[in-house]
Amino acid sequence: LWLDAFVRHPLRDSWWEERDLTPLLSDIDIPVYLGCDWENVPLHLPSTFACWKALAHNPNVRMGLLGQNGLTWPWESLHTEALAWFDHWLKGADTGILDGPPIRYVLPGAEGWHTAEQWPPAGTAHRELALRADGALAADEGDPGSRSLITLGSGTGRVRASAIDPPALLDWTSAPMEHDLDVVGDI
Repeated sequence: LWLDAFVRHPLRDSWWEERDLTPLLSDIDIPVYLGCDWENVPLHLPSTFACWKALAHNPNVRMGLLGQNGLTWPWESLHTEALAWFDHWLKGADTGILDGPPIRYVLPGAEGWHTAEQWPPAGTAHRELALRADGALAADEGDPGSRSLITLGSGTGRVRASAIDPPALLDWTSAPMEHDLDVVGDI
């Protein structure tokens, strides 16, 4: 599976389309609990949001987005939510899992739970930012640019990186924020 998923099909193509279960969600009429954490951005988080949209017809859908370190082993935070969900639907227990809005989420770095009736939450403004060649994160793309890097590889016996090595990570910096900003919604 790993060879197929990540080596032969690194981008979305017909192989992925054949395995996409999202179109089948319109037939789901049983209670569904969607849970994820903010740390799984490339893997689980986008599909959680896609499923939420595809299940909009179902009145018994809830979504919980756990905060930073929300799904660390042994995943107690998810167990608490799942136990309340299953106790309600399978045992008829009043666990409070359906009280309040259908979406509960934690913002990484903020205290406590937040709730929303819709996703993204009401009042969220969609914003696209460009990863500029000059290292800035900004609304405009800026001037085109490039940077050439020489890679010597690990066979040279060098133990430490030098100025000619490619960067170990890429980062972009925005202008200083004038106010606190919550980043929430589809990514």
